[in-house]
Amino acid sequence: MARDLRRNLTVVPLRKFKQVDFDNLKRLGNCIPNLKITSQFISMGEFYTELNTGIEGLNKLKQQRVKTSHALLTLRKLERRVGCFEYLPQEHISKTNELRSDLDFALVSSRTSAIVAHLNQKIDKAITRSFRHYLTTDIRKVRSLLQSFSSRIKPLSCMSKDDIEQMNQGEITQALTLLRSLDPELDRAKGRLSDVRYTAEKRTVERLQKSLNKAKNHHADITTKLVAKENRLFQEKLWHEERLKRINTQKEEFLTSLKRLHELYLVLKNLELSPGNVMQRFDLALLHNEEAIIISRKINEYLDSSDCSIDSDVSYLNYTDKNSCKQLVDEYWSIFGVFKSDADLKLASEFDALTDKLELLNAAIRKREKNVTDLHAIQLERESLLSYVKHYGFQALDERLKRSRWHSLCRQAESLLSPSWSQKENVRGKNGDKNANREQRDHNASVLTQIRYQERDIRRYCSVYVTNKGVKLNLNGTYGQLKRNINILNEEYLSNSTKLILESKLSAISELYASTINDQ
Repeated sequence: MARDLRRNLTVVPLRKFKQVDFDNLKRLGNCIPNLKITSQFISMGEFYTELNTGIEGLNKLKQQRVKTSHALLTLRKLERRVGCFEYLPQEHISKTNELRSDLDFALVSSRTSAIVAHLNQKIDKAITRSFRHYLTTDIRKVRSLLQSFSSRIKPLSCMSKDDIEQMNQGEITQALTLLRSLDPELDRAKGRLSDVRYTAEKRTVERLQKSLNKAKNHHADITTKLVAKENRLFQEKLWHEERLKRINTQKEEFLTSLKRLHELYLVLKNLELSPGNVMQRFDLALLHNEEAIIISRKINEYLDSSDCSIDSDVSYLNYTDKNSCKQLVDEYWSIFGVFKSDADLKLASEFDALTDKLELLNAAIRKREKNVTDLHAIQLERESLLSYVKHYGFQALDERLKRSRWHSLCRQAESLLSPSWSQKENVRGKNGDKNANREQRDHNASVLTQIRYQERDIRRYCSVYVTNKGVKLNLNGTYGQLKRNINILNEEYLSNSTKLILESKLSAISELYASTINDQ
């Protein structure tokens, strides 16, 4: 039986070998090694081993053919699917190449190999056509983006430096908005160029890169110029705002000063119509003199400046005319000039009266009816008037007094009284040390000067006390200082005439002070 089975199997091809016969042979082969049989059975076992090896090879070949058939089927499907598209989508290209890389056609026949090569050729052709299409599209998109950029930036690129300088803030903002909208186009062009950098021709990539760099540099250059212009406009705006703020502040100060000067003008105008002696009215006019000088200087400086004509948020109130403002200043000082002129005439008449009085005094001295005390009294009166003249700036009167007959008359009186003076000086010189006498006389002279100034101020405060209660503190304080200066005088070194004049002056000032305070 075994022999018949072997004989039958040797003539049957492996591909037609039945599974039942193979199983019977397998069972028989498993029994042979355990039986002590003849050599024909041993050769039967070898035959089984060879047969088993062949069948295993056949099975492997079948598996390979099945795998190859599946791979070929997949490749055919890919080829048919690729043929359905005019241009493969980009994601399909990578997926198709990935699927083809997984197919194994290692052990195939020449015919199958030719079929596989033909199918791959058709797929490669479709992929190449699609790839070229997308590459061309990307290059066109890069060029289109660059052309769009050039066409949109052309109005700005044609502008010269002078044109940019003449642009206002709105035009600058519009241009910068346009430039910022072009940034995405340059970024997209850069991205497209990166996609084709390793697939397109080198010359094409170089040309596109050169165009892109030129566009970016052009964009950056125009942006820099416009941003610089915008910064300058911003700085100019800040400067104008600060200047307008300063002008508004100046106008507010100007209007305040103008309003205050108008008030002083009304006070001076009312004073012009009011009754009273000349010097009293002049003292009242002097009360606001320093303030009026400062205000007038501010008003004139502002009206003469270029800022006066610039519009601002501050109104001019009722003073819209520049000439009317200057006219108000001129009218104020013209009225004050009338007061000063009247006071000047009044003081001049008083000086003339003192000169005539001195001339009469000289005649009386010759007759031995007057002495040095009377001369000192007249001199003190004139010194008081002179201090008034110098303090309030009567320069014309001061120059005229220097050329008056007063000085010659004084020298004449001193020459007439010189013997008595020398005698009194000798008497005082015997009282003590010469240096000590000089120090005490200098001290007394300084205190007497202060007393004369305080006497003048008290008279002026008393004259304006009736209409201005604000001088009360100054009057009381000045009178107190006068009393203290009287107490610190060293009477030992005062002449008798000076003592008499001082007592009379102090008595008159005390009566004037008491009457002024009691009347209120």
